[in-house]
Amino acid sequence: MRRRALLATTLLATPALAWPDRPLRLLVGYPPGGGTDIMARAVAARLGRELGQPVVVESRTGASGTIAAAELARATPDGQVLLFVTGSEMALRPLLDRQLPYDAERDLQPATLLGRTPVALAVNGAQGRGGWRAAPAS
Repeated sequence: MRRRALLATTLLATPALAWPDRPLRLLVGYPPGGGTDIMARAVAARLGRELGQPVVVESRTGASGTIAAAELARATPDGQVLLFVTGSEMALRPLLDRQLPYDAERDLQPATLLGRTPVALAVNGAQGRGGWRAAPAS
């Protein structure tokens, strides 16, 4: 419930998003059917209902989300284009690629945290048997 309130407050506090005059575009930098795309579509459906305005999900796949992030950076800053981002576009890519077509700090403005994705390390089953034990989750 708190996440919904935070999302609604964040999005509705932006005047351009409060009364959009055309469908909002939600860019996703990852292929359709993946976890990021599925979550983006669920958010778009809910956001569209809350705003009473269509939210169109657009896949701009490639380069670990860089293509979609660059499109947002080039978009007119009118609040009509949103980017469903992961840590890659905002934090990791700027550290690894000095020639990005956007500056994450200058061109992208985080709006809200929508979720977290657990990450795990796996090994071949034969190698994992024996004395190795996972550390307790914190």
